[in-house]
Amino acid sequence: MFSRMKLEKNFRQLLSFSEEMKDRGSRPTSKVLAFKRTLPDEDVAEALHLSPEEEVFLLRRVRMADSASLCIEATHLPTRMCPDLLEDFEPSESLYRALAERYGLQIHMADEVAEASVATAGEAKLLRCAREVASVPVHTDGIPARRQPIEFVKSTYRGDRCKVVSRLTRQLEIIS
Repeated sequence: MFSRMKLEKNFRQLLSFSEEMKDRGSRPTSKVLAFKRTLPDEDVAEALHLSPEEEVFLLRRVRMADSASLCIEATHLPTRMCPDLLEDFEPSESLYRALAERYGLQIHMADEVAEASVATAGEAKLLRCAREVASVPVHTDGIPARRQPIEFVKSTYRGDRCKVVSRLTRQLEIIS
């Protein structure tokens, strides 16, 4: 399915990876690389409005659709907002669903920033692609209705299997 067509990364609607793949008729799966408590780096602490001493959960996964590796996600969540996540969450499942069902945390909006890059040797190995393949690093700040950021995600999408499409609109002037 992905060898001829590129997955269009939807930047117009906030969906989890699992929701987006299911909407496209694909079966989402994950390979968990890390799931642990850690201290945030400077970018994570700033994005989540944390002090450098406040712990976060790091969930790092290779995300797949129909067994095709599409991206590497590193999700960071403040531990104080979901303190027993390590014990109560199966990291190969949908994180958004678990946050909503177990903690009442629903992400209302997110800022996503996409950049062009080339896959590192480690990313190429995890994504099972050539080292020269373009990649699309995406940074996401997930914000629930109460405005306190609860999620910071660094994702790297395969450039040979994914594309970013943005619909632009223009405010038309009424000429009289």
